[in-house]
Amino acid sequence: MVWFILLAPLLLTVAFAFVLRPILSGAATAESRDAAEMALYRDQLSEIDRDVDRGVVTPEEADGTKAEIARRLIAAGKRAEAAEGVAAKSAPAGLSRKAAIGTLVVAPVLAGGLYLGTGAPGAPDRPLASRDLVAEARAQRPSQEEAEVAALRASTEGPRRAGSDPEYSALVARLEAVVAERPNDAEGHRLLYGALMNQGRFADAWPVVARLIEIRAEAGDAVPADLFAAQAEAMILAARGYVSPGAEDALAGALQRDPELPVARYYAGLALAQAGREQEALALWTRLEREAPPTAPWLPFLREALAEMRGEAAPDPLATLIPQPGEIGSRGPDAADIEAARNMSPEDRQAFIESMVSSLEDRLLSEEGGTADEWARLLRSYVNLGRPEDARRIYALSQERLRGAEAGFVRERALVLGLIDG
Repeated sequence: MVWFILLAPLLLTVAFAFVLRPILSGAATAESRDAAEMALYRDQLSEIDRDVDRGVVTPEEADGTKAEIARRLIAAGKRAEAAEGVAAKSAPAGLSRKAAIGTLVVAPVLAGGLYLGTGAPGAPDRPLASRDLVAEARAQRPSQEEAEVAALRASTEGPRRAGSDPEYSALVARLEAVVAERPNDAEGHRLLYGALMNQGRFADAWPVVARLIEIRAEAGDAVPADLFAAQAEAMILAARGYVSPGAEDALAGALQRDPELPVARYYAGLALAQAGREQEALALWTRLEREAPPTAPWLPFLREALAEMRGEAAPDPLATLIPQPGEIGSRGPDAADIEAARNMSPEDRQAFIESMVSSLEDRLLSEEGGTADEWARLLRSYVNLGRPEDARRIYALSQERLRGAEAGFVRERALVLGLIDG
């Protein structure tokens, strides 16, 4: 505040020096508008000649454009000639001095009064860490409730989701009843949140984790960043990928507590992208990709989002077949097999891809089965092959064969790939 008080008069003096100098000295006659237009048209004619020399436009195209610009140049020249000889008159010196003194006195008084009336002179600086990374321009955006209603309406028109295991659903229903009787049971809320996420009931899950945050805060416990991130993720999934103002608030809570939390950084980038700030989102996601551990299960999906934002080609179906780092127990072609396939003819290469995808599907559907990572990899393979119906069929089968967190993992991957509704 002290530095502001000291610097403000100096900055004001410099600003008024530029503003008042022409008034006191008498401004020179400015270049007329017609003269400026003539200079612009001459530059355009020169630019067209350079385009012809570079081969950007044909001489015939250039002739038509140059004729129109020449017509405008002649018209501007005639207007300039008609106005020639009209000299600009300086304002009377006495009146100029009075106007300058009045401006010098009245403007600071009005500005100071306005600042004292509507500003916050005693407010401290806001630390960078406390600034909301993504919550801007919220007034005209749909709320979380509105987005969920729209998602529910759209889900009735999309593919039907696979049904949950009746036995598991009964267990979840009993857990809901217990939590309703124990509204301050932190552990019960934590278990219920996970169960609802596994069932794909994201709209029911986020209020549960929001209540869990309240319980922790009321008890005086520190609320970890991952709880805020969990609430934001459930809200975003419930809104079919839309980051609502409420989800932004949850993300802000996560990032204030842990600015490096990967899931919060990913969804913060999504929020920036939806706000039209693609370059900021690209920078955030690029840094996240660079710092991500190679075993992160979400890394392939982050790379797909980056490729789409950069306008790059769709992921290579061959690369999709390679087991991702950290997929324990997964099997598939190694990098040498993929490199050999890249040297095949297009027909042989396509046959190789189809055979590998078919082989992976056969094994997952056999009694041997496979991991949740492999089911997700098969979904990606079918999507990249342009066979979304097969991907949806595999998703439905995965929900019949997997349970609990594994089924929830594949469900989230299918949601990200656009195969199912939230």
